[in-house]
Amino acid sequence: MKLLLAANFFTSLAAFVLLIFALLVGVSEKSPFGELYWSQVSVSGSSGSSGGTRWTNFGVCSFANGKNVNCTSLKFPYPYNTQYNYPNGIGVIDNSELRSKESQMKAMSRAAPILLAIGLIFAFFSLLCVLLACALPVRFIIGFSNFIVFLGFIVTAAGASLLTYVHIFSVTTIKNDGVSTSTGSKAFGLLWASVAAYLISIVLFSVTWIRRKTHKGYQKTGGDDRSDSHSEKTSKYSDGK
Repeated sequence: MKLLLAANFFTSLAAFVLLIFALLVGVSEKSPFGELYWSQVSVSGSSGSSGGTRWTNFGVCSFANGKNVNCTSLKFPYPYNTQYNYPNGIGVIDNSELRSKESQMKAMSRAAPILLAIGLIFAFFSLLCVLLACALPVRFIIGFSNFIVFLGFIVTAAGASLLTYVHIFSVTTIKNDGVSTSTGSKAFGLLWASVAAYLISIVLFSVTWIRRKTHKGYQKTGGDDRSDSHSEKTSKYSDGK
């Protein structure tokens, strides 16, 4: 049981830490987060533009040597917008298909980080529940923890799905114009790893709850058997007298 609780703790901790990293994509140019982005468009050779653009949770940036540079002022959550004019003069491709879905893309790209932040809160509470379960062996705590983890998984998976859709759709659409585009494999790796950690947590919490329930039932049954056996022996002893 202790091993299961320890596994629950580490998977919840993994989801918590990974979500922090996913939420901080693009928060700073100088930190390791300055290498993270969701999607990238290289607009060299396009009419009236040069260089490229990266989209993050906090704004848009140019890039050099694999790092984000000349980012806009921080704004969270930053909406995906292909029509933005950047301070350094870099533009993006004007794609009619993207423009037709611009309002949807903005709404989804705003909602996704908020859902991830809610998932982070659920991960924090699941950590607290594991610590409580270690101190107070009450089956209700494990059941409540499983419920918290399930909700966290739902909102995190929803946020990850929205972000993935927005950037995969935009990259695919722009690539059809013959433009060099890519998604941020590191950022998406962190994002979906947090979803996987949540999914593993659900399995572990469920197993822990079932094991604890079975263990309680076994103890109760064993106790009753011992009690009946003791009563039978006492009765035989009385009859012998």
